[in-house]
Amino acid sequence: FFFNDTATTEIYTEQIVGSVRCVQETVAKLSNHRDSVNSLAWAPQSSCHLCTVGDDCQALIWDLSELKFELTEPLLEYKAEAELTNLSWSQLQHDWLAICYNKNLQILKVQS
Repeated sequence: FFFNDTATTEIYTEQIVGSVRCVQETVAKLSNHRDSVNSLAWAPQSSCHLCTVGDDCQALIWDLSELKFELTEPLLEYKAEAELTNLSWSQLQHDWLAICYNKNLQILKVQS
């Protein structure tokens, strides 16, 4: 299975990872958010790390290297002060992640 052949979609509090080669095939379901998911992004340096942010004020980084159909525990998590609306991985400094909430931009250093 190759992660560059995957697509993601959000259904309320769950994120579905599916294969673009077989659209009807769900590869994984990520379910830890307690409210709507607003944004997600694949890590630029890794084919198996995905970050999701949502209305529950959480930024969750998922490790899909040992793929199970349903993942409920993220690799890393961060709790912000308000609902998270967007995120972006740094393309040059891969251990930096930007999240947005209210009128704020917060830069996080990702350390596992």
